[in-house]
Amino acid sequence: MSESAIIKAKKVVLPDSTELVSTKGGYRIVQSLAERNQLGPEYRQQGMLVYVIDDTNTYRLLPGYPLIGDTSAIDWEEVDLTGTNVIYPTAGTINPSSYYDHLIGYVNAFGSSKHITSLRVPSKAYGSELFISRDHTHPSGFSLTEYAILGDIDAPIELVITGNDIFLRVTNNEPNTLSYVFSNDLINLSGGSGHIIEGQSIPAPQRPTIDFVGAGVVVTDTGTKTQVAITGGGDVVSSSTSSNNAIVRFDGITGKIIQDSGIIIDDSNNISGAIRVSLRDIQFTPLSSPPLFATTGDTYYDSVLNCKMYYDGSRSKWLSADTVLYMVSRDSLLGAGISLQSNGVSLSSSPIQVGANDVCLIGINVTTSSAGNWTIGVKDIAPGGSGNLYTKIIDDGMGGSVLYSFDYSASVNQNFLAGDAIDVYIHSLGTSGNINRPVVQLLFKKRR
Repeated sequence: MSESAIIKAKKVVLPDSTELVSTKGGYRIVQSLAERNQLGPEYRQQGMLVYVIDDTNTYRLLPGYPLIGDTSAIDWEEVDLTGTNVIYPTAGTINPSSYYDHLIGYVNAFGSSKHITSLRVPSKAYGSELFISRDHTHPSGFSLTEYAILGDIDAPIELVITGNDIFLRVTNNEPNTLSYVFSNDLINLSGGSGHIIEGQSIPAPQRPTIDFVGAGVVVTDTGTKTQVAITGGGDVVSSSTSSNNAIVRFDGITGKIIQDSGIIIDDSNNISGAIRVSLRDIQFTPLSSPPLFATTGDTYYDSVLNCKMYYDGSRSKWLSADTVLYMVSRDSLLGAGISLQSNGVSLSSSPIQVGANDVCLIGINVTTSSAGNWTIGVKDIAPGGSGNLYTKIIDDGMGGSVLYSFDYSASVNQNFLAGDAIDVYIHSLGTSGNINRPVVQLLFKKRR
């Protein structure tokens, strides 16, 4: 392959011959490794690229190269520019309030790439994994995602596209000079091999201490570099944002990607956001008194009443899940003030006993043998009882006669106390006259 073809393949624009002679750094072509090492100090600049015809490789000049005399193999590193992306390690410094653009590829030949970044200022360090990929939803056509972030240096990293070149731009907002290292050597952090997170040329006393917490992470300082070994089962990565207190769930089947579930466990261990939950069994922790705060549908198990309770927001009270039904009737025509009977005995002399717990009347069903319009009364008649009275007009809603009436709405909401004794009777008559053979069902629930 000719030199011009090589240059075209690598998408490198060479300056004219005069600039090659007088300009430091840049991209140069030499015949041999010896000629590369003998490039004079007037041409050398950190980061410059040199193509060697004899071995068809490209080399980059590393930091710390000799300012006088020849360079040697340890001052150069081989760079791969033959792929679709221009990805190579680089290191250097950025002055305060300045930025550095790190070339990672060309727009028309870019797919995706992964980079490891390490930033350092006195007493602080920062490291992360950067993933760049094509993204048709992004205005630029590319997206940048940052994972595995360690440290707290104020140096934002962003994706910049200039012409056909794609750069990672690091801006130094710190008051001190910032040292940077970019590399794509760390391919998989789920293995157990050592990974360099600080530059190899930095003396140990100058490298900041980084603390890692958790099983499966081993940090080793070899004296010339700091390495991290991951002995666990694999990375877990997520998006750049999350909902506070949200439960995470896996995204896909790789076991390495998580996402926000939308289900929240707040700092008081309250769970919200679940639309439907399928459970084999529910076990309640018994409470001797209701929770202080409640919304419609909340439940708990009451250790005093020995039953499950739910909060009825329409009636503004806690009610038992179970319901007690009483049925009373009278086989005759009844006038006003006449009580119904239970087992042939008038409720006026043998009323319904509420028992040891407070209750609430939550429903009433009435049927008669002949249509009528009238008012039923449900009243405590126990000596020293609550004396509470509930009345309901039995008609068609406009004063007309009916054969039956059913009401379970929140308008049926009459409390009775423990120890009350309830009589059911004809409270008053309407235009239909006496009531023919009424049958009444009363629905009660324990209440709190």
